[in-house]
Amino acid sequence: MNKRENQIVKDIEKKCTTIMIGSLVRFEKTFKHLWENEDERGDHYYDLWQSVRNDILNFGNHQLRDTVENMYKFFIENNKNNNLNHYEFRFDQQPGENQGEKYEN
Repeated sequence: MNKRENQIVKDIEKKCTTIMIGSLVRFEKTFKHLWENEDERGDHYYDLWQSVRNDILNFGNHQLRDTVENMYKFFIENNKNNNLNHYEFRFDQQPGENQGEKYEN
C-alpha cells in the first residue's frame, strides 16, 4: 500500500471515530441532567447511560476495525492486480499492421 492510500484509510478512521465520540458527547450534554442528582434515580440513569455508552463504543469500534480492514484489503488487492486508477485501451489490430507508419497532417 502506498503512502497516499494509507493516509486515506487513517483519515476515514479518524473521521468515523470523531462521529462516534462527538455523537456521544452531544447525547451526554443533553441528557446528563437525568443522572446529576445523587439519588437512586440519578444512579439508575447514570448506570443506564454507562451501559448504553459502552455498547455504542464497542459496536462502533468493531465496525470501524472491520471497515479499516476491508479498506486495506481493497487497496492491497487492487494494487496487486494493478487495477487501481488504471485504464488500458486495446485496439483490434493484427500483428504487423501499421507498425512503424507515420501519420502526417
